[in-house]
Amino acid sequence: MSANSETIDLICRLLEFDTVSSKSNLPLIQWVEKYLLAHGIKSCLSFDPAGGKANLFATVGGQDSGGIVLAGHTDTVPVEGQNWTKPPFCGTVSDGKLFGRGAVDMKSFIGICLALVPELQRSPGKRPIHLALTFDEETSMLGARTLVADLRDRGVRPLACLVGEPTQLKAVVGHKGRRALRCCVSGRSAHSSLPAQGVNAIEHASRIISHLRSMAERHRLHEERHYGYDVPYSTIVTTRIVAGVSTNTVPPECSFDFEFRHLPWTSPDELEAEIRAFAESVVRSDMVKEWSGCDIRFDIESSLPAFGSSCSGEGLATGAAELLELLGRRDAPLGYMAFATEASLFQQAGIPTIVCGPGSIEQAHKPDEYITLTQVAAGEQLLRQLVRANQ
Repeated sequence: MSANSETIDLICRLLEFDTVSSKSNLPLIQWVEKYLLAHGIKSCLSFDPAGGKANLFATVGGQDSGGIVLAGHTDTVPVEGQNWTKPPFCGTVSDGKLFGRGAVDMKSFIGICLALVPELQRSPGKRPIHLALTFDEETSMLGARTLVADLRDRGVRPLACLVGEPTQLKAVVGHKGRRALRCCVSGRSAHSSLPAQGVNAIEHASRIISHLRSMAERHRLHEERHYGYDVPYSTIVTTRIVAGVSTNTVPPECSFDFEFRHLPWTSPDELEAEIRAFAESVVRSDMVKEWSGCDIRFDIESSLPAFGSSCSGEGLATGAAELLELLGRRDAPLGYMAFATEASLFQQAGIPTIVCGPGSIEQAHKPDEYITLTQVAAGEQLLRQLVRANQ
């Protein structure tokens, strides 16, 4: 089984666009828009507030509503600080692999979808096929949030959605939710030889971090398990600390980042409420006894609901079950994964969703990111199965 040369060419063309999340994806979106228009397909674009980034939604055959969405994000993570031996923004085929930033996450899936467009135009199926390309999946998920709002406002109601993130073509029906927060602790500066004149922000921040650790341990020991996941319970992790002025100064400020990766039945609101209450009623109340100007602030950096809930295929929404049938995966083992995707936002919008795409997440975000050509070919075979089953 070998990948089609036209598909490889399309993927390589997509890799030439530098769509790191900090930059605009408009050149890529405009190129795809022209490609689709050349095949007689009009696209609908929705933009971020600044107008510098866009989603694309296009329909092949039938009406806008109903049908199957093939969804992929166009943005990538940066390449700075990584030791690449291949050019990151130029598709390079070598040793049975296709290299480039976004090769596996997830421009190969998009390229496979685009390569199928002529075939879809020649033989429209019973259900329309929609192509959805988004921005900022690697950061805020704003693209998918904007897209599902636009579909709702236009009255577009797809039957189901296939998010083509790299799962080595295993059908994934669940992942944990994620909420990331930053805590900023404000104390009072003083010379370290006179610590009683200050309020040590690091020491008080460490009390909050210790409570987060206790929360994490409680969930590790007592939370209801979901054994579809490698880590079958919700996790709470402190990931970064920024503090300190000098070695002889009581630190007036300390900020730290932490995250909840929670199972579907665990409420991130309740987790957040617990740590806020502890910080306010215990830590801050002690701090203001030392100096009234002390404060603790929490900011939500990002929040994504959990995707899926069932440990098996039982209970899948009708559209998701039908999509698995079309993909020939109805009786195959279903999976769960650690990393978060836009699938939960499509699901939250009432669109039954499956995650299934070519390549392995193990190659994503790394220098010399690649996808094997056999996985590209297998991805083509999967989507052709969908097209045939939809006839």
